[in-house]
Amino acid sequence: DLMRLRQFKLLFIIMIVGMASLLCGQTITIDLGEGTDTNTTTGTAPFNIFYKSLRSQSVYTATEINETGFGGPATLEEIGFYVTDPPIHALPNFIIRVKHTTANDASNHDNGPFETVYTNPSLMPVGGDWFMMTFTTDFEWNGADNILIDTAFGLLDNYNSSGQLWIYDAPNGMRYGRSDSVDQTNEATTTTTAYKPQIRMVFDGGSFIQDDMAATAINGPTSPSIGNTYDYVITVRNIGAVTQDNYTIKLMQEGDIEIDSVVGTQSLEQSETADYTLSWTPSVEGPTYLYGEVILANDENPGNDTTDNLNVTVMPSGVN
Repeated sequence: DLMRLRQFKLLFIIMIVGMASLLCGQTITIDLGEGTDTNTTTGTAPFNIFYKSLRSQSVYTATEINETGFGGPATLEEIGFYVTDPPIHALPNFIIRVKHTTANDASNHDNGPFETVYTNPSLMPVGGDWFMMTFTTDFEWNGADNILIDTAFGLLDNYNSSGQLWIYDAPNGMRYGRSDSVDQTNEATTTTTAYKPQIRMVFDGGSFIQDDMAATAINGPTSPSIGNTYDYVITVRNIGAVTQDNYTIKLMQEGDIEIDSVVGTQSLEQSETADYTLSWTPSVEGPTYLYGEVILANDENPGNDTTDNLNVTVMPSGVN
């Protein structure tokens, strides 16, 4: 019996160690962007070879990442792009550089410093799926700043109208420089696009946010008149993993003035959205702005509780 007890204890310890090893090695995969739109065969993207050399920079915001329900800090180990039409030539000296940034888009060229996380002397992307690139040096994301992804490849012998990826709309979403004669790897990017590549990120560590409601949009009249009542629609989204049915939506005015509020009545599972209509009867003429706000007890990410501002100009009474 003593021998059996010892054997049982040993087996139990082995099981616990094995489970711990599995848990420690777990990774979390998130995708940013949606749809199946692609860059054109001549349009810029990290794998497009309409020019012989190309460098691109795109910013993926912490808010975008958090909206998938994931939160850092965490270790970024791998990224990939969904390739619909691969380049017909291998990309020479392909490089990925990454850095933290407070910029929300790629309006301006970023000179670094960067962390070089991936290099490949001859990268040949494959189409029809996510083409993943495992970092040789991991990037430690701090969980708060945005992530800038910088890619480049050297001069090809020949250009070709190929290299298409899934993209999504984003004002100043990507900037680039490309040339048939100069290696762009260390050249400043010069031009912006209204889209950026959809991206798959693989993290080690971090966690899925449990309680997080976001106010994502506000829509309504921008030229209301004094004395009339107007409706404004505020869109909220449940980002966290826990279903939410006890939250408050507020219509706010410049100066943190609360105009109207309503208790959320719709139960929202993760990623579900709801629209709520709130009212305003302006009393002061002139320019101001409105915004929506959602209040949730124990919200883990208050940074997304308010919408962008909606600029309005209040007109005199009787002016429609």
